[in-house]
Amino acid sequence: MSEERKIYLANAFSLQMVNEPNSVMLFKEVPAPSQEELKKMQSAIGHQDLASILGVECKRINIALGEKDILYVAQLVGGRLPEGATTLPEGFALKWYRVQQVTKMAYKFQTKVNVGDNVSLNIEPEISIDVKELFNKEKVNID
Repeated sequence: MSEERKIYLANAFSLQMVNEPNSVMLFKEVPAPSQEELKKMQSAIGHQDLASILGVECKRINIALGEKDILYVAQLVGGRLPEGATTLPEGFALKWYRVQQVTKMAYKFQTKVNVGDNVSLNIEPEISIDVKELFNKEKVNID
């Protein structure tokens, strides 16, 4: 039986959230989720003022991201929120990111191969990479 995907909401990302150290973290800037979507996320927003602005529960929890889990990060830009803020002050904004941990990646691509006069084949090879194995190498060249 596979574990159910968890969807978290936080105001920051920390390496302590990485459950599998030999993995790749994917970060993607995304549009702000709707209020309905926010309500479905497990809040890990540890700052009361930001939680109030987002309309979610302030909850300081530890997160250990599994491979199926998703973390949405609401990154405050513009400084520190004034104490008691209930809306974003002028000059402040939120940048939203989706963060996922990946231990296996598969790439599928299309290519056309010419096999003779006016004859070609469209093929779709797939390459799978076990990220854990990639990181288990004794030495990694960083040049």
